[in-house]
Amino acid sequence: MTIQVITPLNRLQNFVAQQEMLRPHGVIWNVIMDQDSPFRLLYGEDWVVPYIFPNPQSTFYARSNHSLNSFLDAGLDDETHYCFLNDDDAYEPGFFDKVRQHDDDVIMVSMQRGQHTPGYVPPERAHGTDELVAAPENMVVGRVSIEQIIVRGRILKHCRLPLTIAGDGEMIQYIVANNPVKYTPDAKVWFNYYEPGRWDK
Repeated sequence: MTIQVITPLNRLQNFVAQQEMLRPHGVIWNVIMDQDSPFRLLYGEDWVVPYIFPNPQSTFYARSNHSLNSFLDAGLDDETHYCFLNDDDAYEPGFFDKVRQHDDDVIMVSMQRGQHTPGYVPPERAHGTDELVAAPENMVVGRVSIEQIIVRGRILKHCRLPLTIAGDGEMIQYIVANNPVKYTPDAKVWFNYYEPGRWDK
């Protein structure tokens, strides 16, 4: 099972931690930077692949979704499984071992969201701490996030994220409505794991 992880990178301070977390798992890590970013990642390991795309959007969610769409526009391999990891997220130990037990076109995992909602974040980023469980009834906007879907390229290449704050949920709703889904609730993404004050570590 070939897995590629897609990350729009703006929080450079988390790059090394995410790199070390992903390194043992035999994935390809596609790291997307905006053309107007104040940094460039020129990396020597062949499993870390940098991309630079222009990004005309202004709000944080539109910029992130536009970055992901730019990567999708660049072309996908039909048989590869793709997943999305924001630049402050992590995977639990053993995550990829659980995922690789399945070879379905669409795999949904759960998301744990820490113990605290930091008081300093703006309202649109003040996400709750309840777990987003991989289950059919949760495949609706507000109960599922982009990091929870692992999808084969032949399906993902026909999808794009709306440039809205709920664009990821809207895309996931479309995918699950049109394809069989393997729900794997025991595999967990750690949402905003590197956000100060969210997780008790």
